[in-house]
Amino acid sequence: MNHLSALFKRGLHLAAPLFLVWCLLLCQPVLATAQALNNQDLERFNVMLVIDGSGSLVYGDNATDANGLRYDALDLFLALLTNSGNNVGAIVFDNDPQNYLLNTGLQSITGKSDKISLSDQIRQAGTRDDTDIGSALLTAVETLNAQSAQNGMESVIILFSDGRTDLGGDQEAYEASLENKETAITTAQTAGIPVYSICLNATSVADPAELQEISSRTSGSFVAVSSPEDLTGAFEAFYNLIFSTSSSERVTSSFPSSGKLTFNIDVPTYGAEEVNIILDTDGAGQAQLTAPSGPMSAADMEDSTMTGGDFNIIKLVDPEVGRWTLELSGVPQDNVTINVIYNIDTSAVLATADGGSDYGAGDTVTLQAALYQNGVPITDSTVTSEYTAELTFTNMADNSTQTVEMNAGPNGSFTYDFQENDFNSYSVQVVFRYSNMSIPSNTIPVNFGNTAPVVASDQQLVEESVIVTPVSGRERSFDLSNYFSDAQGDPITYSVASSQLVDGSVTLNGSNLTVNTAKSRSGDLVLRGTDPQGAYSEMTIRFQVTNLTPAIFSVIVAALVAVIVIVSIIVYKKTHIPFRGSITVTSATSMSGSGRSHANFKGKIKLLYFAIGSCGMDAKKCWFVAQPGNRLEFRSPVPVYWNGMPTKKVNLLNGSTEIYADENRTLGIRVTVKFDYNIRK
Repeated sequence: MNHLSALFKRGLHLAAPLFLVWCLLLCQPVLATAQALNNQDLERFNVMLVIDGSGSLVYGDNATDANGLRYDALDLFLALLTNSGNNVGAIVFDNDPQNYLLNTGLQSITGKSDKISLSDQIRQAGTRDDTDIGSALLTAVETLNAQSAQNGMESVIILFSDGRTDLGGDQEAYEASLENKETAITTAQTAGIPVYSICLNATSVADPAELQEISSRTSGSFVAVSSPEDLTGAFEAFYNLIFSTSSSERVTSSFPSSGKLTFNIDVPTYGAEEVNIILDTDGAGQAQLTAPSGPMSAADMEDSTMTGGDFNIIKLVDPEVGRWTLELSGVPQDNVTINVIYNIDTSAVLATADGGSDYGAGDTVTLQAALYQNGVPITDSTVTSEYTAELTFTNMADNSTQTVEMNAGPNGSFTYDFQENDFNSYSVQVVFRYSNMSIPSNTIPVNFGNTAPVVASDQQLVEESVIVTPVSGRERSFDLSNYFSDAQGDPITYSVASSQLVDGSVTLNGSNLTVNTAKSRSGDLVLRGTDPQGAYSEMTIRFQVTNLTPAIFSVIVAALVAVIVIVSIIVYKKTHIPFRGSITVTSATSMSGSGRSHANFKGKIKLLYFAIGSCGMDAKKCWFVAQPGNRLEFRSPVPVYWNGMPTKKVNLLNGSTEIYADENRTLGIRVTVKFDYNIRK
């Protein structure tokens, strides 16, 4: 067992807990390669780690990460970072944006000691209370936006949470958090800051959709893991997506009876700025590395190694060219998993010799590939002696592929002549390979007897500003046939290539595009027009949506509340008119019931209050009602008799007034009123 290939012959397998995450990785585009053509500092980033510190992680029977495995995963991410040049900050948040558990700001990370220091700060931040994702995300975006303006470096956010925005029923704080989240997303879109989200979906409290929307709308990536044991794989996968890396295939083996395992690691002359060796062992063990020129000392091994949980990460900075040997010592039958991640400082560039992309059927096209470093091609012939260049043609009509080896050319480049007699369109990519290391190139189109649909140069980016109200701006429609055309007159099929808009807000039926701007929010919508040969072109519609509907509804609600308040005041004043003076009510025909007096009241008072006994009237339904100007009325639901005349209202004057229930004056009441004339005046 002196080489990695020998391990495969013994039936080695991938580490199962990370399988899901690696599937995600394999499905993602190689983000770094295309950018590498224009950015010589691609491997250096401003990175903000936005980490959930809410109590649900550690408290109660349903604690999602009581053992702190998220910290081990973060340690792995930090260990993999290049030894210098990156700026990294951390926010550990709960529900208090004015008092984060931790907010380090961005700081330059150089060497092992800086990484350990940041890791310790994150671990010591602890946990507390509820979850305000929006405010923490906005703080991170604003920090990165300011820093990128100063140093010109690309910025990214890694967001980790086990739940959803939850502020304990505080509706005002909840709405503020959602507003902050939307501001963070739109600012990140404008600044080009992708958010890579990891959701620890371990309980029903988790809401993967919230984190997924954040990543989708900022052109980042999202992964949900069901257990904290999978977090390490998620952070490692995101590291590979963000940075220029190449990974060997992860292998697992058991220590034989000798307790010794040996692995070979090859380092090329160009391409490997650093080598990261990740070891995951069941138990304690020892590792010894031997460079082509000799073994590393124990002190150098210690300086080069970081630990995160069960993982040991050995980092080789500017490694010596040639074959390295890793010897592991352990207990027989214990398992060990090894993965090698190269931090790449070169990019592979593929182009046609004449710079074209459209050719006639039967033409021969010369393809050229080279490695670039710091934006300059490497012309050393060592490249062609160490690397192979594997060229893959993908037929864009049916996605069938054919792969060929390119030929070594002059000045460290590779060439290949390709002829196509049929009318076809291809996407072409080359992968430079050295041992377990691979560097994929940009992808270029090559068309034979066909040209891709085109979009007029002034329509490749359409900026659409929309103001949404309850009655306008709630939808935008486009006929894409007005934007795309095909020189051969072939039919064009339309599709959404990518979208930063809210999921479910875009409908595409043939060439008819409809965007529900009341739902979509702001963001870029990239649309693709494809001909029958699979050749395509793209256009972008950039939506800037200002939704005034909530504000308008707030104004309407406020106006309604104001009207209700005014009406209530009016009604109150009308029903609570003050009477100043005194009123005494007794029976007009009988001595039964003692009667009662009352002074100074508002509104009205029932006849029942005066306890006069039988009077022929319904004491529960007859009222004494105060009137404007300190006047007083007696009111009855049925006619009563006053001065021999039937009436339902009697205007009471100062002094005594007799009111009878019947015309014969057999039963009635005597009301004695004394007005306070000063008040009346």
